[in-house]
Amino acid sequence: MKEWISRINQHRRQSDIRLVLFNIIDIAGLVGGTVSMFISYFAGLPIPQVIAIFLAVLVLAVAFYTANFKNNVNGAAFLIVFVISLLLFPIMFYTNGGLYSGMGFWFLLGIIFNFLLIEGALCFVLLVLQIAVTVFCYIHTYFRPEAVIMVEKTGVYIDVVQSLVVVSLIIGLIVRFQNMVYKEKLRELSEMNEEKERLAKVAADANHAKSSFLAQMSHEIRTPINAVLGMNEMILRKSRDEDILDYARNIDSAGNTLLALINSILDFSKIEDGKMDIIPVEYDTASLINDLYHSIIQRADAKGLELILDVDETLPCALIGDNVRVSQVIMNLLTNAVKYTERGRVVLSIRSQGKEKDEVKILVSVRDTGIGIRDEDLGRLFESFERLDEVRNHNIEGTGLGISIVTSFLSMMGSKLQVESRYGKGSNFYFVLEQKVADETPIGDYEKRVKDAGAHKDKEDVISAPYAKVLLVDDNEMNLKVARNLLMLCDIRPEMASSGTETIERMRKTTYDIVFLDHMMPGMDGIETLDRLKSEGLVPENTAMVALTANAVVGARENYLAAGFKDYLSKPIELKYLVEKLTAYLPAEAYGQKGEDKAVSVSGAAPEEESGIPEFVQEEESGVIHVRKAPLRA
Repeated sequence: MKEWISRINQHRRQSDIRLVLFNIIDIAGLVGGTVSMFISYFAGLPIPQVIAIFLAVLVLAVAFYTANFKNNVNGAAFLIVFVISLLLFPIMFYTNGGLYSGMGFWFLLGIIFNFLLIEGALCFVLLVLQIAVTVFCYIHTYFRPEAVIMVEKTGVYIDVVQSLVVVSLIIGLIVRFQNMVYKEKLRELSEMNEEKERLAKVAADANHAKSSFLAQMSHEIRTPINAVLGMNEMILRKSRDEDILDYARNIDSAGNTLLALINSILDFSKIEDGKMDIIPVEYDTASLINDLYHSIIQRADAKGLELILDVDETLPCALIGDNVRVSQVIMNLLTNAVKYTERGRVVLSIRSQGKEKDEVKILVSVRDTGIGIRDEDLGRLFESFERLDEVRNHNIEGTGLGISIVTSFLSMMGSKLQVESRYGKGSNFYFVLEQKVADETPIGDYEKRVKDAGAHKDKEDVISAPYAKVLLVDDNEMNLKVARNLLMLCDIRPEMASSGTETIERMRKTTYDIVFLDHMMPGMDGIETLDRLKSEGLVPENTAMVALTANAVVGARENYLAAGFKDYLSKPIELKYLVEKLTAYLPAEAYGQKGEDKAVSVSGAAPEEESGIPEFVQEEESGVIHVRKAPLRA
């Protein structure tokens, strides 16, 4: 028995288990049949009975050979059931006393054998035949007892006892074997569960390590990008030299490309961890399309591509959905289209496919005349970190995550990305998205609508809050300069601190409207500083504590809110998000005592103060560019 279990441990296949079970029954039948044959002969039972037992033993031997040497368990099992159970057992029944013999036990064993080893519909066909033969034998001999060869009382007892013993032993072996298999399976299942728990723990530890690594790398990479883009923002806003502005625009484009690559990796991490949520809000359809257009037009123009907008004028002017994710999806598709198109055009088409109740189906399509995708590569298109036609596209930057992120976002919004492509001719990426309607008014001429809505954009991209009390906390001097200069565009002169200890000292003396508190600082970090401030009662109810950090990985915002911060501002700091936080948390008094309009033009921001913003001066004769510190212009 242990050898059979050992075989199960080695092979693990269901066919092996059937073979072992077959051999147990077959060998037990061979031994039991041989013993029964000799007992029947010496007990003086009828010769036909002895011959039938001998034939049964012979069939068992042939079946053993068929199963083990011909690898045909089904054929061997069928041979036993058909020849022995359906032919020889009835012969033994009629030649050995009929109702008074032990053949009832053998009929039972034949049915059990069929259930255990015959598979599929054949099992039920043979079962019907077995039951029919058994019932016929008993009914027929009941009414026609003379058809049975009767034996002496001693022979009857011997036959019943030997049949009972042999069949009981065989059934006992079957039950024992099945119990051992069951226990073995339970042990395997237990080991598998333990292994799964171990692997789950390993995966959790690895995921934690990955998150920690991404958080650290996010901080380390985004911190210098914050300085580069922040200082560059000031150059774009303050410089009047067209050459310098051209350099700054190139820096802005390259910096944002780098930031987009980092954000793609962080977005993918969030999706993997299942912590990316869809947050529906009301948004203006024309503004979303306009933002997409202006985000990609510079790249298209730089490559000499025609960017065409095909916008359905019947689209509702206001929708409800996750406009951030919708924008990310379309922007990823547009970026890829421009990236892989060398000449021709890129077409963004947004069409209505009909409304039902309060929802509208929108068909979004991005077509290009680019390099296209080979048929054999279409399946790999949606795999993470997979880049197609690597040799041809080796000079094109990217992580290979864009389409994977797009498909994940669309799946979360109940949609699916479809692709049509001809290699060397171009591609068409499209999807249908359902959005709730907030305002059914048709969008009409969306370009005119956006122009009207954005007529005063230059005056609304900053605020004027000269009486705001703001504290900036960061251990990096360059980050402090960047944040300070952005705040000064809003007429805010912030106080600054470079450590948690200095923050506590300042908040003991002054009450602030907003405290932008960096997280990762040496000594006492931002969360520890906030805990100390709260424990000492230094955070008034009207003071908004905002986490200022380059950590933009999975669950960062939730972690900061759980730590007690009121909000979260990611670095690199974008002016529009900074203004958003200021607008949300500054009291009315911060804007002045007469209730003036919060919005002012950029040119009205920040009086002169030495800022450390570099001014670029080019000498006409030598063409050498010198850099010197320049004050902010009023």
